[in-house]
Amino acid sequence: MLAGLMMLASITAVTPQQGPLRYKIDLKTTQEVDLSAMGGPKQASDMTASAWVTVTMSDTAGGKLAHIVVDSLAATPTGMMAQQMTEESIAEAKGAFFHVYVVNGKVSGTPKPSIENPALGMVQQSLSLLFPGHKMGAKIGDTWSDTTKSDATTDAGTQTGTSVTEWKVLSMDGDGYVMSGESKGTMNATQGGGDLNIATKMTGSQKVTTSAVGPSKMGETNMQIDATVITSQVPDPIPVTGTTMVMITMLP
Repeated sequence: MLAGLMMLASITAVTPQQGPLRYKIDLKTTQEVDLSAMGGPKQASDMTASAWVTVTMSDTAGGKLAHIVVDSLAATPTGMMAQQMTEESIAEAKGAFFHVYVVNGKVSGTPKPSIENPALGMVQQSLSLLFPGHKMGAKIGDTWSDTTKSDATTDAGTQTGTSVTEWKVLSMDGDGYVMSGESKGTMNATQGGGDLNIATKMTGSQKVTTSAVGPSKMGETNMQIDATVITSQVPDPIPVTGTTMVMITMLP
């Protein structure tokens, strides 16, 4: 539901550092589109999905490189989501990958997958949970603010977005930190040369267990969106509301 992300294309001087880690990603999302402007009813859709990925970390200049491969993906969409998330796109997601540049435990730049595929959106949304970043030398009770930009250009159009997360260290888990975060953000997307414009407001919460450099051991985010779609084909704006839950779990 939340649009996807663009990547840092070329990273050199990479040295292997640690063996592969396996994760399961679970997603549940709902969406309601109010088609009153078109003389239609409200249309609800939802999707439950799971993906299994392998993460391999390497050292590189100025940070880390995470190579994330989709081993398998399963999804059950309904309504309008089923029109985008086809059986073909779900099958084609297997073997796709992300190259993610990580600085101080946080994603740097706007990663995108090796292929454009709507089924990979759930993996894109998990990247901020895998690498949420960390305040150096943080102690239990410490708080800080983190701003993330998600600007992207694809064949479909362009997108600009900014989110601010207020983090707090709740406790320690061995050498890892258990952190919670409250987020607010906005995103604006344009498609079809300006024929379609989408303005989105987002609020949400996160909880992660992570080291200073990542990736996280586990994480969960719950997001609510309130969007307005303006298209040249309809005289009035189309409201869209929705929720998204993403959970990551490191596998043995």
